[in-house]
Amino acid sequence: WKRVPPVLSTGQLVATYRKTHLCDVELEGRVSMKESGFTNPGAEIVPPVSTPAGKCYVVAAAQTGQNHERRVSYGHSLVADPWGTVVAQCSDTPGLCYANIDLEYLQRVRRQIPVHQHRRHDLYGTTTPPSMR
Repeated sequence: WKRVPPVLSTGQLVATYRKTHLCDVELEGRVSMKESGFTNPGAEIVPPVSTPAGKCYVVAAAQTGQNHERRVSYGHSLVADPWGTVVAQCSDTPGLCYANIDLEYLQRVRRQIPVHQHRRHDLYGTTTPPSMR
């Protein structure tokens, strides 16, 4: 199972994602999957990629359907706002979903909860690459 890294329109590689927390799930009568049986976890946390919409919204893309004869993916892609509210989601079948990214709302949340000012660098270090500081 390979993940396609995000690229800029110029074809320049921006980041590579390596999943660190594997998903072992058993949804009785629906899905049984054990990623730890066929995937090696990543060894490091990769910081979010800077986009025109910023980094607070979460866009969680997921595979769905039959991958091969022994593996089925559950899917359920979604977009969540800075408070964790799901603002768009796909079903568990192939398809697209669209979300409105409200940049004014994003800036208002950032002012209300200044998490970057409270970050404990002594515990977590920094998640911003030197080139983005």
